[in-house]
Amino acid sequence: MAIHVDSQQSSSPAGWLSNWIASPLFIKQIYVKRKEITMEKAFAYVCTASDAAPRLLKRYCRKIYELGYVPICPKLSDSQYLQMENADEKREFQNISRQKLCRCRMLVVCGNEISNSMSAEIGTAEKRNIICTTLEGLAKIKESNEHDGL
Repeated sequence: MAIHVDSQQSSSPAGWLSNWIASPLFIKQIYVKRKEITMEKAFAYVCTASDAAPRLLKRYCRKIYELGYVPICPKLSDSQYLQMENADEKREFQNISRQKLCRCRMLVVCGNEISNSMSAEIGTAEKRNIICTTLEGLAKIKESNEHDGL
């Protein structure tokens, strides 16, 4: 959007462009809006046992979302189109899950016990220097940030 700053029209062929400039205030508003849009939530990988029930996975994802993160849960989403009974697709699921984990800022361990698959995911996260925490730990972080006024 441009604001006309001169009421006289120039007769030169390119003169009409010089009569229109972007207002500094308008540019600042665009910058602020763009900044608001780019303030994105961090991805949080949901690490659970492979036999966790879908309703439990949804509950974990909801809690992570409520804490201000984007839950990434391959066990919930990718099982919609991959068949775990097929060995090739199960390997592909593990590959996709690893790729998603590597794009997340943190891994959130959900549940009371750590399975072998969870240990592998935690190991991958530690190798990549990805933050590992629990759902309770994530809640405490948010609680302390709110308490400190952040």
